[in-house]
Amino acid sequence: MMKPLSMMAVAPSTPMAGDEEQEALGFRHCHQQLNSLSQEIFKASAQLGAVVNALHARGLVDDEELAAGRAAEEQRLAAVFQEKEIGVQIDAQTGDKYAIPADSLPQIDCASRYHLCHGACCSLRFPLSKQDLDEGVVRWEYGRPYMIRHADDHACAHKDRETNRCTVYEHRPGICRLYDCRTDERIWQDFDRGIVNPLLFAALPDGQRRPLFNPAPSAASDVSAVSAMSQGNASAASSPIA
Repeated sequence: MMKPLSMMAVAPSTPMAGDEEQEALGFRHCHQQLNSLSQEIFKASAQLGAVVNALHARGLVDDEELAAGRAAEEQRLAAVFQEKEIGVQIDAQTGDKYAIPADSLPQIDCASRYHLCHGACCSLRFPLSKQDLDEGVVRWEYGRPYMIRHADDHACAHKDRETNRCTVYEHRPGICRLYDCRTDERIWQDFDRGIVNPLLFAALPDGQRRPLFNPAPSAASDVSAVSAMSQGNASAASSPIA
Protein backbone atom coordinates (compact mmCIF):
# COMPACT_ATOMS: atom_id res chain seq x y z
CA MET A 1 0.00 0.00 0.00
CA MET A 2 1.49 3.29 -1.08
CA LYS A 3 1.50 6.27 1.24
CA PRO A 4 0.05 9.40 -0.42
CA LEU A 5 2.57 12.23 -0.63
CA SER A 6 2.01 15.91 -1.30
CA MET A 7 3.38 17.01 -4.66
CA MET A 8 3.36 20.05 -6.89
CA ALA A 9 0.02 20.64 -8.61
CA VAL A 10 1.72 20.77 -12.01
CA ALA A 11 4.84 18.76 -12.78
CA PRO A 12 7.69 20.51 -14.64
CA SER A 13 7.46 20.34 -18.43
CA THR A 14 11.23 20.23 -18.91
CA PRO A 15 13.28 17.01 -19.05
CA MET A 16 14.56 15.69 -15.77
CA ALA A 17 18.12 16.67 -14.88
CA GLY A 18 20.61 16.50 -12.05
CA ASP A 19 19.61 14.59 -8.93
CA GLU A 20 16.08 13.94 -10.19
CA GLU A 21 17.40 12.30 -13.36
CA GLN A 22 19.85 10.17 -11.37
CA GLU A 23 17.10 9.07 -8.98
CA ALA A 24 14.82 8.17 -11.89
CA LEU A 25 17.58 6.13 -13.53
CA GLY A 26 18.27 4.38 -10.25
CA PHE A 27 14.60 3.50 -9.77
CA ARG A 28 14.34 2.23 -13.36
CA HIS A 29 17.36 0.00 -12.84
CA CYS A 30 15.90 -1.41 -9.62
CA HIS A 31 12.51 -1.96 -11.24
CA GLN A 32 14.07 -3.76 -14.20
CA GLN A 33 16.01 -6.03 -11.86
CA LEU A 34 12.89 -6.71 -9.78
CA ASN A 35 10.88 -7.50 -12.91
CA SER A 36 13.53 -9.93 -14.18
CA LEU A 37 13.75 -11.57 -10.76
CA SER A 38 9.95 -11.88 -10.55
CA GLN A 39 9.85 -13.62 -13.91
CA GLU A 40 12.54 -16.09 -12.84
CA ILE A 41 10.76 -16.78 -9.55
CA PHE A 42 7.50 -17.36 -11.43
CA LYS A 43 9.13 -19.93 -13.74
CA ALA A 44 10.96 -21.64 -10.87
CA SER A 45 7.76 -21.83 -8.79
CA ALA A 46 5.84 -23.36 -11.69
CA GLN A 47 8.58 -25.92 -12.28
CA LEU A 48 8.83 -26.82 -8.58
CA GLY A 49 5.05 -27.12 -8.31
CA ALA A 50 4.98 -29.51 -11.24
CA VAL A 51 7.70 -31.68 -9.67
CA VAL A 52 5.95 -31.80 -6.29
CA ASN A 53 2.62 -32.69 -7.90
CA ALA A 54 4.31 -35.50 -9.86
CA LEU A 55 5.94 -36.88 -6.71
CA HIS A 56 2.60 -36.74 -4.90
CA ALA A 57 0.81 -38.48 -7.73
CA ARG A 58 3.33 -41.33 -7.70
CA GLY A 59 3.21 -41.70 -3.93
CA LEU A 60 6.90 -40.88 -3.53
CA VAL A 61 6.39 -38.12 -0.94
CA ASP A 62 3.63 -37.36 1.57
CA ASP A 63 2.49 -34.05 3.06
CA GLU A 64 4.21 -34.59 6.41
CA GLU A 65 7.55 -35.43 4.80
CA LEU A 66 7.27 -32.45 2.46
CA ALA A 67 6.45 -30.05 5.32
CA ALA A 68 9.44 -31.25 7.36
CA GLY A 69 11.79 -30.92 4.40
CA ARG A 70 10.48 -27.48 3.60
CA ALA A 71 10.95 -26.26 7.19
CA ALA A 72 14.55 -27.48 7.24
CA GLU A 73 15.33 -25.86 3.90
CA GLU A 74 13.73 -22.56 4.94
CA GLN A 75 15.94 -22.49 8.03
CA ARG A 76 19.05 -23.19 5.94
CA LEU A 77 18.20 -20.52 3.38
CA ALA A 78 17.39 -17.97 6.10
CA ALA A 79 20.93 -18.36 7.46
CA VAL A 80 22.41 -18.00 3.97
CA PHE A 81 20.32 -14.92 3.20
CA GLN A 82 21.42 -13.28 6.46
CA GLU A 83 25.07 -14.09 5.88
CA LYS A 84 25.00 -12.82 2.29
CA GLU A 85 22.77 -9.83 3.14
CA ILE A 86 20.17 -10.91 0.61
CA GLY A 87 16.82 -9.17 0.72
CA VAL A 88 15.69 -6.61 3.28
CA GLN A 89 15.58 -6.81 7.06
CA ILE A 90 12.46 -5.63 8.86
CA ASP A 91 11.15 -6.04 12.40
CA ALA A 92 7.79 -7.73 11.89
CA GLN A 93 7.23 -8.89 15.47
CA THR A 94 7.31 -5.88 17.76
CA GLY A 95 3.89 -4.54 16.79
CA ASP A 96 2.68 -1.08 17.83
CA LYS A 97 5.60 0.42 19.74
CA TYR A 98 3.32 2.98 21.37
CA ALA A 99 1.08 0.23 22.79
CA ILE A 100 3.81 -1.70 24.58
CA PRO A 101 2.69 -2.07 28.23
CA ALA A 102 4.67 0.06 30.65
CA ASP A 103 5.52 -2.97 32.79
CA SER A 104 7.21 -4.55 29.75
CA LEU A 105 9.69 -1.69 29.42
CA PRO A 106 13.02 -2.16 31.24
CA GLN A 107 13.43 0.31 34.09
CA ILE A 108 17.06 1.44 33.79
CA ASP A 109 18.58 4.76 34.81
CA CYS A 110 20.66 5.10 31.64
CA ALA A 111 21.89 8.62 32.40
CA SER A 112 23.61 7.45 35.58
CA ARG A 113 25.61 4.89 33.58
CA TYR A 114 26.64 6.88 30.52
CA HIS A 115 30.06 7.56 32.07
CA LEU A 116 30.59 3.79 32.13
CA CYS A 117 28.99 2.41 28.96
CA HIS A 118 28.95 5.63 26.88
CA GLY A 119 25.64 4.55 25.39
CA ALA A 120 27.12 1.41 23.84
CA CYS A 121 23.68 0.06 22.98
CA CYS A 122 23.41 2.82 20.37
CA SER A 123 26.08 0.99 18.37
CA LEU A 124 23.98 -2.14 18.02
CA ARG A 125 22.35 -2.75 14.64
CA PHE A 126 18.78 -3.90 14.05
CA PRO A 127 15.95 -3.53 11.51
CA LEU A 128 13.18 -0.98 11.78
CA SER A 129 9.50 -1.89 11.72
CA LYS A 130 6.88 -0.92 9.14
CA GLN A 131 5.54 1.52 11.73
CA ASP A 132 8.97 3.19 11.92
CA LEU A 133 9.16 3.41 8.13
CA ASP A 134 5.65 4.87 7.83
CA GLU A 135 6.47 7.54 10.42
CA GLY A 136 9.61 8.51 8.53
CA VAL A 137 11.34 9.88 11.63
CA VAL A 138 13.93 7.20 12.37
CA ARG A 139 16.42 6.96 9.49
CA TRP A 140 17.59 3.74 7.91
CA GLU A 141 20.59 2.64 5.87
CA TYR A 142 19.83 3.08 2.17
CA GLY A 143 22.48 0.51 1.31
CA ARG A 144 21.17 -2.01 3.84
CA PRO A 145 17.38 -1.72 4.13
CA TYR A 146 15.87 -1.39 6.68
CA MET A 147 18.63 -1.40 9.27
CA ILE A 148 18.78 1.63 11.56
CA ARG A 149 21.22 4.20 10.21
CA HIS A 150 24.67 4.52 11.73
CA ALA A 151 27.10 7.40 11.30
CA ASP A 152 30.80 7.14 10.46
CA ASP A 153 31.63 6.42 14.09
CA HIS A 154 29.47 3.27 13.95
CA ALA A 155 26.87 4.66 16.35
CA CYS A 156 23.21 5.43 15.69
CA ALA A 157 22.68 8.54 13.61
CA HIS A 158 20.14 9.74 16.19
CA LYS A 159 22.55 9.61 19.13
CA ASP A 160 23.62 12.96 20.56
CA ARG A 161 27.41 12.63 20.72
CA GLU A 162 27.71 15.14 23.56
CA THR A 163 25.06 13.80 25.93
CA ASN A 164 24.70 10.18 24.68
CA ARG A 165 20.95 10.75 24.65
CA CYS A 166 18.50 9.79 21.88
CA THR A 167 17.37 12.72 19.72
CA VAL A 168 14.23 10.86 18.59
CA TYR A 169 13.39 9.33 21.96
CA GLU A 170 9.61 9.75 21.65
CA HIS A 171 9.70 7.98 18.28
CA ARG A 172 12.42 5.43 19.07
CA PRO A 173 11.86 1.94 17.61
CA GLY A 174 10.15 -0.78 19.57
CA ILE A 175 13.40 -2.73 19.70
CA CYS A 176 15.06 0.16 21.53
CA ARG A 177 12.14 0.33 23.96
CA LEU A 178 12.29 -3.37 24.83
CA TYR A 179 16.05 -3.87 24.87
CA ASP A 180 17.40 -4.68 28.31
CA CYS A 181 21.18 -4.24 28.55
CA ARG A 182 21.29 -5.67 32.08
CA THR A 183 21.49 -9.20 30.72
CA ASP A 184 23.69 -8.41 27.71
CA GLU A 185 27.12 -9.80 28.58
CA ARG A 186 28.62 -8.05 25.56
CA ILE A 187 28.15 -4.77 27.44
CA TRP A 188 28.14 -5.59 31.14
CA GLN A 189 30.38 -7.98 32.98
CA ASP A 190 28.46 -7.14 36.15
CA PHE A 191 25.56 -4.72 35.74
CA ASP A 192 24.76 -4.32 39.43
CA ARG A 193 28.38 -3.45 40.27
CA GLY A 194 28.78 -1.24 37.21
CA ILE A 195 31.55 -3.29 35.63
CA VAL A 196 31.70 -3.02 31.85
CA ASN A 197 32.87 -5.95 29.74
CA PRO A 198 36.60 -5.23 29.23
CA LEU A 199 36.30 -6.40 25.60
CA LEU A 200 33.53 -3.94 24.79
CA PHE A 201 35.59 -0.99 23.59
CA ALA A 202 38.20 -1.00 20.83
CA ALA A 203 40.85 1.69 20.38
CA LEU A 204 40.90 3.40 16.97
CA PRO A 205 44.00 4.81 15.24
CA ASP A 206 42.85 8.35 16.03
CA GLY A 207 42.78 7.59 19.75
CA GLN A 208 39.01 7.31 19.95
CA ARG A 209 37.28 4.29 21.48
CA ARG A 210 34.11 2.69 20.19
CA PRO A 211 32.08 -0.38 21.13
CA LEU A 212 33.27 -3.51 19.37
CA PHE A 213 30.85 -6.32 19.96
CA ASN A 214 32.16 -9.85 20.13
CA PRO A 215 31.62 -11.49 17.77
CA ALA A 216 32.09 -8.63 15.33
CA PRO A 217 28.84 -7.33 13.80
CA SER A 218 27.65 -9.09 10.68
CA ALA A 219 24.39 -9.45 8.85
CA ALA A 220 23.75 -12.76 10.60
CA SER A 221 24.68 -11.58 14.10
CA ASP A 222 22.59 -8.43 13.72
CA VAL A 223 19.46 -10.45 13.07
CA SER A 224 20.16 -13.17 15.63
CA ALA A 225 20.80 -10.45 18.18
CA VAL A 226 17.33 -9.08 17.56
CA SER A 227 15.91 -12.45 18.54
CA ALA A 228 18.19 -12.64 21.55
CA MET A 229 17.12 -9.20 22.60
CA SER A 230 13.49 -10.26 22.60
CA GLN A 231 13.87 -13.34 24.76
CA GLY A 232 12.58 -11.40 27.72
CA ASN A 233 9.37 -10.45 25.93
CA ALA A 234 7.41 -13.01 23.97
CA SER A 235 5.48 -10.35 22.05
CA ALA A 236 8.51 -8.88 20.31
CA ALA A 237 11.57 -10.10 18.50
CA SER A 238 13.68 -7.25 19.67
CA SER A 239 16.11 -6.11 22.30
CA PRO A 240 19.92 -5.86 22.10
CA ILE A 241 21.40 -5.90 18.75
CA ALA A 242 24.82 -6.66 17.41
